[in-house]
Amino acid sequence: MVAAAGETSGLRPAIAIACLVTVLIGLAIGASLTIHYGALEKMHLDQTPEVLAHRAREIVAAAGYTQKPADSAFSFDYDTDYRDYVERNDPKPVNWDQVIAARPMMLQFWYRQSPDLMTASDYRDIELTPGIIAEEDPPTTLSGMVNVKLDGRGRLVYFQAIPPQKDVASTEAVAADWSPLFVAAELDPSKLQTAQPEWTSLGMSDTRAAWTGVWPGTNRTLRVEAAAWRGKPVFFALIGEWNKPWRMITPKSEEEKRNRAGNIISLLVLIALLVAGALLARRNYRHGRGDREGAVRLALLMFTLEMVLFLCRSHFVPGFEMFGTTMLAIASGLLLACVGWVFYMAIEPWIRRRWPQAIITWTRLISGQVRDALS
Repeated sequence: MVAAAGETSGLRPAIAIACLVTVLIGLAIGASLTIHYGALEKMHLDQTPEVLAHRAREIVAAAGYTQKPADSAFSFDYDTDYRDYVERNDPKPVNWDQVIAARPMMLQFWYRQSPDLMTASDYRDIELTPGIIAEEDPPTTLSGMVNVKLDGRGRLVYFQAIPPQKDVASTEAVAADWSPLFVAAELDPSKLQTAQPEWTSLGMSDTRAAWTGVWPGTNRTLRVEAAAWRGKPVFFALIGEWNKPWRMITPKSEEEKRNRAGNIISLLVLIALLVAGALLARRNYRHGRGDREGAVRLALLMFTLEMVLFLCRSHFVPGFEMFGTTMLAIASGLLLACVGWVFYMAIEPWIRRRWPQAIITWTRLISGQVRDALS
């Protein structure tokens, strides 16, 4: 009845097209201004992800790992710990233009390679798309795996390699050559002071070293930690005061405790909404209320979009591992489709009773009347 309510009315085609063109032009101008005056533009980034990945492979080869990997992955990430540190410790108001343009950079590029195919096991975000490789997923535990992190301009920030689990070589420890890594990090070791190592590498090492100083062009404290196994670097990291040990359980700050409490409350609210939505949808369904066909179409649309995201975002490998990842993608799509169906059946009858005019366009659209949607 809602879809058939009243005569089809709305803007004339010419006016509607003009409005659409105006909106698209406005969006394009807004996006252009955002890019021009945004943080990424102020970082003066001029290297594409592919160029940065090539740069990372050069660093890996210079460190002595020349074997061709079976699989690799890369992506960008933000150093939120550094951002929070600046907000807490820099003089107010923070000169973000200066912070963004200087070292260290908040935008970081990570690259990892492996002698075997890599398959992620965890979900990355609320879209529940499986198979997205991350810095630590799959875990860096296989001998021959190498992780590299660069800043947005291609300067080395972090290096990690896993040495052989079984080593039959009888040679003693040899001196490691750190110069290729210092060159890759664009650091002058003569401006650093030797220090006692504090950070340990994930893999085995027989040589450790550390230096302290400041980040080039700033007065922020810098610590450089390094480790090697039989002369080959297995660990090299540029560490600031904001970096926290991620493989240790450390005392939680008050802010972290509040965040954890907020996450628990959000989870409880989500569970309550799911339960309430399921009960209300069941009640409406039993009483013959709600647009059942529209709910099914919405669920199919959500499932299709989830599968499209899986095809576009996941890391595909030619192995049996992809069967399990595909099953997870189908399960995630079905879950989101069911949730969409439940909430639509729970809310749509209530809106239709009170504001039927507000959903005429939506009801006509979801019922297939694409060319007859009321504006």
